[in-house]
Amino acid sequence: MKRVGSEAHALQAKYCYGVWLSHLKNSYQPSGWDEIPKSVAEVGPGEALGVGLAALISGVERYRTFDVVQLVEPGNHLPLVDQLVELFRNREPSPQPFPSNILTDRHLEGAMEPGRIAAIREAAAAIDDGKYGGEMLSYTVPWVTGGLGRDGEYDLVLSQAALMYEPNLEMIYAEISRVLRTGGCTSNQIDFSCAGATKDWDGHRLVSDSIWGLLTARRPYYVSRRSPAEHIRAMEEAGLKVLAVERTKRAPSCDRNALSPRFRDLSAEDRETSSALFAAVKN
Repeated sequence: MKRVGSEAHALQAKYCYGVWLSHLKNSYQPSGWDEIPKSVAEVGPGEALGVGLAALISGVERYRTFDVVQLVEPGNHLPLVDQLVELFRNREPSPQPFPSNILTDRHLEGAMEPGRIAAIREAAAAIDDGKYGGEMLSYTVPWVTGGLGRDGEYDLVLSQAALMYEPNLEMIYAEISRVLRTGGCTSNQIDFSCAGATKDWDGHRLVSDSIWGLLTARRPYYVSRRSPAEHIRAMEEAGLKVLAVERTKRAPSCDRNALSPRFRDLSAEDRETSSALFAAVKN
């Protein structure tokens, strides 16, 4: 992550703030929780741990992040704290209305007391110093199967545009299920587009498996081309009950018969789904 100026920090903070509130609302309401999660893990945080900082400011006690390749670089996390504190203090929309039914004034008064914010600033400074093993905020890279944590450790496991690159859905959802407590929730925002790999948003579904394999062979991660139905099935097989699927839809760019054979049986709804936000609970 390159060092950026105050305007870029403000934009990054606004994005991370919105992502956290989206996952908080997505998991809190369907699961019937009466308090925000205390222990949270994120798979694939990307270039910054800003979503984790937003979660901590809102009252989460421990936030663990895991990635397959090193994307986070020291620098820029400490300035995000001040930007995020202001967003919470002002109850800014994200762009949805602020969830005051979840993050009440009384709750935020305790979550944002000076001592807690000072501790969060220390956690951010540690990340900026390249110290990734903090108790409040940590970053593990590369993580391997079995490395997300202890059995039943987390109240919530989330991902933002990360599981679109995971080809082994059965493995990742089994791992998420393992580290969730009973009643814990997973919230995953997944992009089903080509991520710029082809001209049309769904053009990756026209490419044969053999050609796609050649195109992606030397990349550390790539669009897996797994469908919404496959994600739902993998979650259910892992013992996760799907509570909600919020789909964003676009018109397909081609006729069904133009698709590579493995995609011709996609449902009409899955063909139109360019992204989706899933919520599932561990029974």
